Amino acid sequence: VSSLLSQIREEVITNGWQLVVVGSTDSKGDETHNQTLSEERAAAAKQYITTALDYPTEIVSSNGVGELGDSVQDRRVTISFTKLEVTEE
Repeated sequence: VSSLLSQIREEVITNGWQLVVVGSTDSKGDETHNQTLSEERAAAAKQYITTALDYPTEIVSSNGVGELGDSVQDRRVTISFTKLEVTEE
């Protein structure tokens, strides 16, 4: 993933895209702890993207969604791209 993000960095910046980083957990453990863990997981990924891959911080946002399910696959970070819309007044 980091190789791909490095390769498309200029394209993302030049064309007005924003990265949304979302962290999640499985349902094991306390719900409050899992919410915090998912937020920390997303923040760590954002930190990596903005520091190691040199993405501008203003185009990368992060949040945690807490528990998704019972599976190990629910412990993850998802990165999506959204186009920033410019409105003319």
